[in-house]
Amino acid sequence: MAAVKSGNVEGVRAAVAAGVGLLDELEDTSPLALAVEKNDVKMVEVLLRLGHRSDLGGIVVPLALAARNGDKRIAGLLLGQVSVMLSRMSSRVRSPKGRAE
Repeated sequence: MAAVKSGNVEGVRAAVAAGVGLLDELEDTSPLALAVEKNDVKMVEVLLRLGHRSDLGGIVVPLALAARNGDKRIAGLLLGQVSVMLSRMSSRVRSPKGRAE
């Protein structure tokens, strides 16, 4: 997405509102991985709010990239999303009596 490359948060929001999928233009990297690479915290926050999963990144997984770059704030945002995803997965795997299977 050109809007991600240029740091245009409103452009990303408008594109998603118009029906453009966050991964429609996926080539060798995802919009989230690109924002992480550029250390664009605001764009990372917006993409996560818009539903971009942190475990999707094309060749480069965003969390690994943030860790490599030493960007603690972005890594924290991504880890927060991973934690939510794991919690949702865990709640789906519970038996009727509430025990994990």
